[in-house]
Order: sequence, then structure tokens, then C-alpha cells
Amino acid sequence: MSSARSTVRSYLSVAVTALLGRGLTTRTRIGALVPVLSGPLTMVNLRQEARSA
Repeated sequence: MSSARSTVRSYLSVAVTALLGRGLTTRTRIGALVPVLSGPLTMVNLRQEARSA
């Protein structure tokens, strides 16, 4: 049960960061709301945005 809670917290932290982050693309924000792959996809998008900034 602890592992499931940790996973949910991780998902929520990535989603909230992407939604509230400044200067992020719409693609990154929307990706944060898709529950299945949002964490990995959002992290990839954030890395790409960091490189291009």
C-alpha cells in the first residue's frame, strides 16, 4: 500500500509542477493530465524545454 501512495504522490507532484510551471508549452501541461504516461512524458518534455530555453 505504501508503494501505491508513493506512486500517487509522485504523479501528483509532476502534474502540479507542470500545470503551475512558468513558460511551459501547452503540450507539457496537457501531458501532465494524462494519467498513464504523464510522468515520463512530462519529464521528457521538461528536459527538451530546458535545453531550448
